[in-house]
Amino acid sequence: MEVDNKKPSSLLTEVPAGRELSDVYLRHPANESSSDSEGEEAPFQDVEDEQEVETFRRVLQQQRDMQIKRAKEAEEKKKADANG
Repeated sequence: MEVDNKKPSSLLTEVPAGRELSDVYLRHPANESSSDSEGEEAPFQDVEDEQEVETFRRVLQQQRDMQIKRAKEAEEKKKADANG
């Protein structure tokens, strides 16, 4: 049986002490020499979808109604416990 004396390859990469990973992996944001469009955002367009707005309002109102209902139930229970 042969013994392999080679150092096993590591899947981990060592970073010298004092070296930040961000220095290694992040490109400076002011680097405009690149011709690719990676990282660029499309201009913001404020488009309101009427159905989305109405759905949001309806859900918000349901939450308010539920909060009021729970408060009333808690008040009734408190009165019943005090009387009972």
